[in-house]
Amino acid sequence: MTQSFDHNIQDLQRQFLESLPQKAHQLEDLWHHLRYLRWSEQGFKTFQQLTHRLVGSGTSFGIPEVSQAAQLLDQYLMDYQELGQPMGGIEFEMIDQLVNVLGRTLTNMNEATNVHEITVPSSAGEGKTIFLVEADHSLSALMIVYLHQAGFSVHHFDSAAACIQQLNVQSPHAVLIDPNFMSDGSLGFEAINQIKARITHGAPILFLSARTDMHTRLRALRAGCATYITKPIDFNILVNTLIRSIKTSEITHKVMIVDDEELVANYHAEILRHAGMDVICISNPMQSLQRAAEFQPDLVVLDMHMPDINGIELATLLRQHEQFLLLPIIFVTADTSVRLRQSIESIGVNAVLTKPVDMGALVNACERAITDTFALKHRIESITQRAQHNHQITRSYFFAAIDNELQEVHSHQTPTALYYVGLDLEESFYSKYGPAGSAKLHEQFCQRLAHIIGSEEQWSDLANFVACVLVGKRSRAQHQQRAAQIAEHMSNHVYCLGEEEFVINTHIGVHYLDTEMGAANSALATVEKAYELAKKAVSQPVPPNDYFTTGPHDISDAQIVASTSGISFSDHLPEENLRICYQPMISLESTHIEHYEALVRWRISDDELIPAAKFLHYLKRSSMRVDLDRWVLQSAVAAITTDNYARENASLFIHLSDETFAQKTFFAFAANVLRDSRLRGQQRLIFIFEEPWVALHPIDAAATINALHNIKCGACLSHAGASESSTDIIETLGFDYVRLAPSLTSHLINDSAHEQQLARLITAAKKSGAEVIATQVEDSKNLSTLWVNGVRLFQGFLLQSPDQSIQAHKDMDIIKQFFSPL
Repeated sequence: MTQSFDHNIQDLQRQFLESLPQKAHQLEDLWHHLRYLRWSEQGFKTFQQLTHRLVGSGTSFGIPEVSQAAQLLDQYLMDYQELGQPMGGIEFEMIDQLVNVLGRTLTNMNEATNVHEITVPSSAGEGKTIFLVEADHSLSALMIVYLHQAGFSVHHFDSAAACIQQLNVQSPHAVLIDPNFMSDGSLGFEAINQIKARITHGAPILFLSARTDMHTRLRALRAGCATYITKPIDFNILVNTLIRSIKTSEITHKVMIVDDEELVANYHAEILRHAGMDVICISNPMQSLQRAAEFQPDLVVLDMHMPDINGIELATLLRQHEQFLLLPIIFVTADTSVRLRQSIESIGVNAVLTKPVDMGALVNACERAITDTFALKHRIESITQRAQHNHQITRSYFFAAIDNELQEVHSHQTPTALYYVGLDLEESFYSKYGPAGSAKLHEQFCQRLAHIIGSEEQWSDLANFVACVLVGKRSRAQHQQRAAQIAEHMSNHVYCLGEEEFVINTHIGVHYLDTEMGAANSALATVEKAYELAKKAVSQPVPPNDYFTTGPHDISDAQIVASTSGISFSDHLPEENLRICYQPMISLESTHIEHYEALVRWRISDDELIPAAKFLHYLKRSSMRVDLDRWVLQSAVAAITTDNYARENASLFIHLSDETFAQKTFFAFAANVLRDSRLRGQQRLIFIFEEPWVALHPIDAAATINALHNIKCGACLSHAGASESSTDIIETLGFDYVRLAPSLTSHLINDSAHEQQLARLITAAKKSGAEVIATQVEDSKNLSTLWVNGVRLFQGFLLQSPDQSIQAHKDMDIIKQFFSPL
């Protein structure tokens, strides 16, 4: 061990040991405050962060006792949080005990503690630049010392935002990041996506975490991480993994050398090839444009003096092509005149090298030119159109987008609309919190809005706490539904300034652009007036203390009767009171959702949605049931076409009433709806058959399924296993999907009879080529058992509750509390 490395490591270990009693007091004081004085979600997150960091840092510093004690508390907190239930007396007592054990472990550590030695690494980093994103400053200091000794250059960031900002000007060879507990308490998987989008040359992202569960590892993989390193850190494994990942990910850059002296060109080419680049040499400069279009170089090296055309002329011609506008160019020339260099530099080249060229200077100039050009392209893209957040564009582009939209021919049935979104703040807020507080709150407002903006929506913030969203073509009812969804999402957010937490109402005004006769300014003025009117119609915000205790509640029959009074169900279908929610069916093998069940809902006066079972009995005429099924089909198909991914890939499951099944013309109507939509391919519409009905009408069911297959639709058997004839029905009628009865999926543990019946049904489904869906799966062991038995689609309100919009891009966090593979 070198003397300096030995001294630095021992000094950090000593500092860590000395800090442990203080960390014990922090944990104990914070837990006492949470339990006995004031509970807050932010405080609980901080408590988790402190515990989680000790799990990763203890053994890393050579003190495994710390990690072991912290692991017990950390695991208990994660396990109970995944249950999604409020803590009570029993849980508090258990945490008390675990905090006491951890506190005693930390306070008993002293200079006499046996600290394990950290071995000296070999210097294999070759000066590679590493970006380290780690909120634990003690652990990050230890990692920096070790990685420096291993030959790496390390830049440390305590937040992903700081790393992302630095990526605009510098590109690392690799990024090490612990996203689970960033300094702001967020999970940070979105941060990984943003980092990956800004990284040049495919530099690997290495995921650091004390968590070892499968869903976290899977999320890291799907977020784009090259590998997963578990805390506490084994430093030898860390260095070896870094070196291997960097070598694996290094991209070969393509360089085109144009020089009429073949010997010189080949010499420069060999230098760059030795540095790992792919190089072609062009001795006839008049062929350069054609060869560049074919080769698509990342960099061009030009000689100045050549026959027929000189280097400046050739560079100018290259830059006239849009694809080569930002192509990095390096000149090599034996001419040292100042005027010539000024002429070369005036066309915006990256470097001018003098012959004979030093080998190291040539390689460095090429690598720097490529890196600088990537950063330049990213900055141009960010500044000219895209802003910081998801689907956010700069104001100038937003105003231009409105003007472009106003020039389009509009449909009055499906207009484009502007949503004006703003927070309802008292004037005293500005004087109380000042510019700094306003900036923090505005950033939280933008982050929350970006979280809900869809793939076909664009937005821009117009002022503090005000944003405008441009939403694509849909019906007026769908616009109102979408605006209400955004308002609810924003109003349910707790804003934090320091230790203060509060809920602020969000109001939305909507302006349909098919009625707009002016330009962007006129449209914005109109939607602002709509926003002011909307503010008057919204009640006061929920008090902060009630936010975390508010839960779902039942809707009384009296409320339903009141909401339906004055509506004549015999005259027409009251579409204005109807809504559709979409229940996803989750696949553990994909980050996308490709199956949705359409569920009709009734909207009562206060925007509560009630299920079909509570209001369908009001539809007394059989024709009204058929009208409802037609409306659901049309509305659901229209909704699924609004999301690009869902439109191309998703399938829609539709319930039908007995009256509709009896009306054969309905399926001709369904075929027309499908033909007029943008849905293409087989089985985009799946119609649901209840097994009890099928058991009573097997001939009608067989004829209907055959008719559906003729129009390229599918059939799903629901409540499979509810009757004795289930296996025969599955094997003979040709269903495309089989959805298991809830009684089968909720009582699997220690019940061999259920498991045997389940196995028979799944085997029959597989033989007939049907996919199996498990519903109402709310237990991790049941889900794992079903997975082992071959079920790949899962549905349950606790897995993913119904939503009024279709969101095809869900990652694995929606099922993280349930998946524990066997």
